[in-house]
Amino acid sequence: MKYKYILRTFCIGMIVLLNACSEDSEYSGDITEDDEETPFIGRGLEEGHWGALGEFYLIDETTDADSFDIGDMSLSIEKVQLVQGRFNKDENELMDEEREFISLIMDLNIPDNKGEDYHETIDFDIDFMSVTTDTREHIETSEMYSSKIMPLTMQISDALVSVSYEIEESDIKDINAIEFEVESPVDIHGEPLGEDVEVEIEI
Repeated sequence: MKYKYILRTFCIGMIVLLNACSEDSEYSGDITEDDEETPFIGRGLEEGHWGALGEFYLIDETTDADSFDIGDMSLSIEKVQLVQGRFNKDENELMDEEREFISLIMDLNIPDNKGEDYHETIDFDIDFMSVTTDTREHIETSEMYSSKIMPLTMQISDALVSVSYEIEESDIKDINAIEFEVESPVDIHGEPLGEDVEVEIEI
């Protein structure tokens, strides 16, 4: 009797264990199905600057796009991105409205011999920049989502600057190139310190 009791207890335990494993397998299968239904947009989630602001997807990008002089300074366009997504509404919720942006990350270089007071002698900021897409949409800089070129920035000989442009009239998937337009810095009298620059960038 003692052995029959032990055997019966063992069998019941095995049945419970097998049922638990079966439920786990079904649950794992459900996760896999959900994962397969998750849409893959563009090149996937953007996990850098835009990823910190919400759920944004990288539609396309190009790196090391171009370099040029503007006044006494030089700008190197390190990265151009097309991003699409939604901003964080709070910690647990995203905003309903989907937004699309062109984002440029640039290296601003100022010659060391310009001195600490250089920023006081010129006027130059992100509102000197704009883009025109190959769909013919002209866009001014979205200041809310861009970094400012403040005096502190100009006291750093080599600083990263990001500028963003919100797409409102075009389908982001139709944009294959942009024309990046930068107006020349001006001196304290409003006189240009060089030529305006227009750069064609394929994405």
